[in-house]
Amino acid sequence: MGASKQVKPNDLVFILTYNGKNLEFVEMIKNWGNLEEKPFLISITEPDNNTIQNLSDINLYIFSDSIKVNNTEISSRVSTISLMELVLYQYIEDYGGRDFNFIKR
Repeated sequence: MGASKQVKPNDLVFILTYNGKNLEFVEMIKNWGNLEEKPFLISITEPDNNTIQNLSDINLYIFSDSIKVNNTEISSRVSTISLMELVLYQYIEDYGGRDFNFIKR
């Protein structure tokens, strides 16, 4: 929650939560709704109608089997990591280059 106070209206925020129901994230997003201008929010969730997906500007889906062992969630996060990697590579292609100055071409 401390990091959420640093978010500015022109920021881009990624929320990564598979089930899309994390109460801390939901509260944080709702608090941003009280701002005059809220940040642009991209969420990455399971392909199901969920709270965070509905509060986001853009929702990206990932597919993964839900696996629990001894009541501990051990589902793979590889698809989330892969998706974030693709977003980073596209950002670098659009704004970066090998010097990583991130100036729009």
